[in-house]
Amino acid sequence: MERIESQVHLPMATAFQISLQGIRIRLGRALVTLSGVVLGIAFFMSVLTGNLIKQATDKEEQLRQTVKMMDTIVKSEVGSVKDKTLAVAALGKVSAEEHELLKELISQKPRAINGYGIQMTGITPVNQLAGIGDKASLLLLMGDEKSCSTSYAELTTGMEQLVIIDSYKGKERVIQGDPGEVQHDYFSDQSADRMLDTVNTTVDSLEEHALAVVALGQLSDEEQKLLKLLVDEKPRAITGFNIQMDGITPVSELAGVGKDASLLLILGDGENSSTTYADLTKGMTQLQILDSYKWHLRQIAGDSGAVKQNQFFGDAFIKQQKELVKATEREKARTVWILVVSLLVTVIGITNALLMSVTERFKEIGTMKCLGALSSFIRQLFLIESALIGGVGSFLGAILGALIPILAYAIGFGWGKSWGYGFSLVFGSLNYPLLGLAMLVGLVVGTLLSILAAIYPAQMAAKMVPANALRSNV
Repeated sequence: MERIESQVHLPMATAFQISLQGIRIRLGRALVTLSGVVLGIAFFMSVLTGNLIKQATDKEEQLRQTVKMMDTIVKSEVGSVKDKTLAVAALGKVSAEEHELLKELISQKPRAINGYGIQMTGITPVNQLAGIGDKASLLLLMGDEKSCSTSYAELTTGMEQLVIIDSYKGKERVIQGDPGEVQHDYFSDQSADRMLDTVNTTVDSLEEHALAVVALGQLSDEEQKLLKLLVDEKPRAITGFNIQMDGITPVSELAGVGKDASLLLILGDGENSSTTYADLTKGMTQLQILDSYKWHLRQIAGDSGAVKQNQFFGDAFIKQQKELVKATEREKARTVWILVVSLLVTVIGITNALLMSVTERFKEIGTMKCLGALSSFIRQLFLIESALIGGVGSFLGAILGALIPILAYAIGFGWGKSWGYGFSLVFGSLNYPLLGLAMLVGLVVGTLLSILAAIYPAQMAAKMVPANALRSNV
């Protein structure tokens, strides 16, 4: 009996050449499959790049959000500024937010904007503060000066509406004279100085009162500034739980922290307190709590009873922050879902294309097997073909997915300013090593998914019986 020789194992280079030839023969189908990979990875990459750009341009985005909020406050006071006269007085150095707000107001085409201390196209300069508000519906006070020597009466002479909105971020801008009927509001009420104003409003003169302060969790920068300001106000005493600061007497437990105090401040980012209202306020001369938690009234155990618990920040701010958090979470979940679906569609597209390729090549596969090709070699052919399509498609998709969000953000930031500003902001702030890493991740993910999608078609081709394959009429 003649001995059967062992079959020859063809080298990987041969499998690679045959795979390239197969792609060239079925170039149309390969391009369709390639386009699916490109689009899937491009979308995946655009999400990664978009997140990188958002992180890099966060400061600019915050500036825009601040300006939008300031513009909303202006509209809430006087409605649409179109065809109305506005007055603007710059007392000291104007901040970036104030400068951008003026640009936004100019773009809304009011009847006129009279400005003191401001040189800007679209604003009519005036030489003196007295009478600046003549025929104006609103007076904006900007800059970092603590005081204004011109009186309320002189500033608002001839105004159609006696409304002043002030961008000063300190405790309060001092203006001469009695405001009378003038409504003087501020853009921001979230600083340490504003919180101190709330404390002073709650307990009148701090020098005559003792305070108690509780830190539940980590203190924000503004809360730490508030504590320093409280110490500077020299109240009769300040006792503090979980706080180490000169001028504040530490206590070791929450129960009884409010003893002899007129006001209890609860600071920090902790969401609740297991100590009851009764224990916290035991011995207090006035049952008052001020809470700095921004989302809602902090959960405290027990019945509040006669305790008056208020927040530093108003309901509108809290509602706005909750809506922002919900919107961010919804957007994140939607993005993840779309990403998963897009990658699944890419995998299904590759699998379908390779299954069709197997069907078209029944006789070719049967012939190769009859000539001695092993099942492992047939499997290699399809895996190499999918890896080539996946690798090239992922490379093109990674480049496309990086360029589109970069261009979109650059155009978005430059809209209404200059294209050069938008492009310089985005290209100047991007973290290029992270962008390169994201592109590498996109390339690897696309190639691996393509190979995974080819496993079933490759296995199907490898298991094919040569005689059956040759009899096929497909």
